Amino acid sequence: MKSNLFIFTLSTFLTTQVVASGSIVSKLNTVINNNNNDGSSSGSLIVESDPGYGAQLNASIYSYDNYVKIYNAYQSYEEAVQDEKFGDAVIYAESILFNGVTTQDLLEGDIAAAIITRAKSDSTLFDLWANTTTSIEYAEYFKNLKTLASRDGFETIQKRDNLQCSGSHVPNSGDCNNLKSSLNSESGSFVPKSPRNRCFNNCCVSWSSDNTMRFGDLAAAEDRCVSICVNNGQSCIIRDWSTNGKFLNFCTSNRADGCN
Repeated sequence: MKSNLFIFTLSTFLTTQVVASGSIVSKLNTVINNNNNDGSSSGSLIVESDPGYGAQLNASIYSYDNYVKIYNAYQSYEEAVQDEKFGDAVIYAESILFNGVTTQDLLEGDIAAAIITRAKSDSTLFDLWANTTTSIEYAEYFKNLKTLASRDGFETIQKRDNLQCSGSHVPNSGDCNNLKSSLNSESGSFVPKSPRNRCFNNCCVSWSSDNTMRFGDLAAAEDRCVSICVNNGQSCIIRDWSTNGKFLNFCTSNRADGCN
């Protein structure tokens, strides 16, 4: 196992079905708060871990406000992996990826969608996760997600990307609109493999891996980020962004790197 964090809205995903009970929210928040009431905390965490069984955590995050929570979640993730409690590990990994924010709305919405995406059309993983957790609440959550995924169809869910706004690394909206115009001016040209970013003053777009794509692809993703996040005073990441048959992450922020 290689072990050495990140952030993401699927605003239209869920349903009237109760997927996450209030008890799972209470259970999860007890773990990641760890009786720590120091308020906001800042710091960074880098994780590269893939123990298998859908419990991977490969990301990098700087949190201005929830570092203690994500660090507590990471410690719980490491313990879960060591004990082969992969269901617990999945829950803690996603809580890290959402900057330690674990509300019921998120657990029934974007986090649920992210966990379903982890399954990659393999419904047996939900059973494995439910059977490798120390929490009755987590086990019930995975069973509910399996039912939801089977009902809505894995293929549709798996191919949806996840866009999330964040209060960290917020770019200048005017600079981002200028950057979008620059990308559009080259829309038909191919994007070089390096560097994996384009910046205009206090706004940068970046992406997680090499891919064959045109500047028009970047402009389209940037337009989504600007209209949904940046114009509302936030940065943006689109996770599992699909372009030319490949999935990667796309970011709009005030920095040229960190889109992992």
